[in-house]
Amino acid sequence: MSSDQVLAALGDAKGVAWLDGNGRPGRGRFSFVGADPVDVQRMPMPRFPKPPYARAPELWGPLASLQALETPKAATHELSERLEQHGLPPSIPRWVGFVAYDATAPHRRHDATSPDPRHPAWYFARYDAMLVIDDEYRRSFIVADSINAGERLHALVSRQCAESVLRVSAPIEVRVPEPGAHAAAIDAALREIAEGNLYQVNLARRWRIRSQYSPWRLWRRLRDASPVPFGAYLNIGDFSILSRTMELFFCWSARTRVLQTRPIKGTIPLSSNVPLDNTPSKDRASYLELVRDDKERAEHTMIVDLMRNDLGRVAVPGTVHVADRMTVEPYTKLAHLVSTVSCRTREQITLANVFEALFPPGSVTGTPKIRAVRLIDELESCRRGVYTGCVGYVGHDGSATFAVAIRTAIQRGCTLDYFAGGGIVSASLVARELEETELKAEVLFDALRDFERHPLDEV
Repeated sequence: MSSDQVLAALGDAKGVAWLDGNGRPGRGRFSFVGADPVDVQRMPMPRFPKPPYARAPELWGPLASLQALETPKAATHELSERLEQHGLPPSIPRWVGFVAYDATAPHRRHDATSPDPRHPAWYFARYDAMLVIDDEYRRSFIVADSINAGERLHALVSRQCAESVLRVSAPIEVRVPEPGAHAAAIDAALREIAEGNLYQVNLARRWRIRSQYSPWRLWRRLRDASPVPFGAYLNIGDFSILSRTMELFFCWSARTRVLQTRPIKGTIPLSSNVPLDNTPSKDRASYLELVRDDKERAEHTMIVDLMRNDLGRVAVPGTVHVADRMTVEPYTKLAHLVSTVSCRTREQITLANVFEALFPPGSVTGTPKIRAVRLIDELESCRRGVYTGCVGYVGHDGSATFAVAIRTAIQRGCTLDYFAGGGIVSASLVARELEETELKAEVLFDALRDFERHPLDEV
């Protein structure tokens, strides 16, 4: 069964979670699908938060409570070895969910324009059966805690495959963010940088859309418009997460204790959406321009140094390493600079410790991180919610993979919120930064335009 067949089948099944590799080579080979979770853990936002991003010597609040997701060190290695023998990943999602940006960087404003204050600091659903789709070989497996759990998921997918519903699209109302407000925030950030208070800060703006579209249908259109290795659709119940992110926040192996992050910083528009090895000469020139651009290189270098520092908090001394520095990765309508930073964590380090060291992601905050988070709080008009937090899973063996929640929409009822941002450094130009946010929002509007061109959709 292929990803497309399952996509058409599941619709709005209860508690569906889809971690989507989109069939991209390498990291995007596998997709994971779960439905009807057997347990849900949901942590409210801190009622009396500490000052934004005030580090403490011990874990506190939402991050400390992530210890509840950690798997006891039982006989999980045998299962991992069996999975690898079948050509599957050694760690299969057990808990799937997200951690909101505001979990440790709470916004001081709680007005009507902000995400719902009931929005959880983190949410995870536990699945006793998971459909694993291997798009490279067009095959699928069900990995389950028990035969009954596996049969239940198989029956759900089979039943849904036999059903289809024809629906009609509805009008869309888009509230475009005022460019002047974002321009003023960029100017204020540039003054802070000029005064030596920080080197870089990531600022975002929000689009708000009103429509009657089901989030599942919109996410399917987003999937078509933007192939990425870390797509995610989560039906939380009172809201849904529609993510098309290409940035790995971290991947941590409980067996080898290797921790890896792949920060993205540096963006350039493209004229096509084709692989690097079959790229028109115009886009090859764009890749070279991106790598040689002093502003983009400075942005990227600062964030790589920040991630090295963050990994150093949990690393065995001397194991922090940077590889594939400033690799160009092309995606829909744009290309990014990406580097890989890795380490081996100390023996006593837990998943909660990893989160405490790395969260919120450095690429979407700035450097120094504490000052950047505080400036974001001062300059942005509303809380971010899931955006620039992370989405991913904790595996059956305690390993974890999370993506940075960029290119991510949140739909609650008929309201859809979508953010886009960029890194501000001393060489930033206001007009260019505004253009970058609009470029990053294009994938959403491509999906919405597709609805208008094809008003009937089978789900």
